[in-house]
Amino acid sequence: MVKHLAALPDERAALDPGGRCLADGRRELDNAAFAGEVRRVSSALVARGITRGDVVALVVPNNVELVTIMFAAWRIGAALTPVNPALTTHEAHHQITDSGARLVVTDESASSKIEGSAAPVCVVEELMRDGATADTSLSTEADELALVIYTGGTTGRPKGVMLDHANLVATTAMIIDWFEMAAADRCLLVLPLFHGNGI
Repeated sequence: MVKHLAALPDERAALDPGGRCLADGRRELDNAAFAGEVRRVSSALVARGITRGDVVALVVPNNVELVTIMFAAWRIGAALTPVNPALTTHEAHHQITDSGARLVVTDESASSKIEGSAAPVCVVEELMRDGATADTSLSTEADELALVIYTGGTTGRPKGVMLDHANLVATTAMIIDWFEMAAADRCLLVLPLFHGNGI
């Protein structure tokens, strides 16, 4: 198992470049294409001022872009806070502000509720299109922050749960062992990726 998931795209691309990696009903990427997009988008994040230790808020539904941007942020040592696209403007702004996000990436459908946020806003299509082909070095350690997932807020304001890469690797290893997953297995994800169980 990898010591942090940020290395996963490169490792999969080296092991099986043409192997199936990720699909969302609109797009399908093999391992090499996914690794290439992760590197390109990580360059686009750096161009927007994102550096190691920063948090990127992502307000999009489950799709290839969400996963690509998550791994791109991890590649440069940044963390991600996935925001439920169905939140109200007030709720979304609370998460963006509370997490200390330095950039908000959203799609057109959620862009109006993010207006006036505490961080600059970028439309996901621009980020995916603008990345340079220049490689960014993999610079993430196991004890660095990977995700800030927010609680449901049923008894108060939602609170950010901070998860580092070691936590994600341990959780991933347990899931693989529990389901006895092998390289040929495929997973169908129906849970939302802004939620701890889905991600």
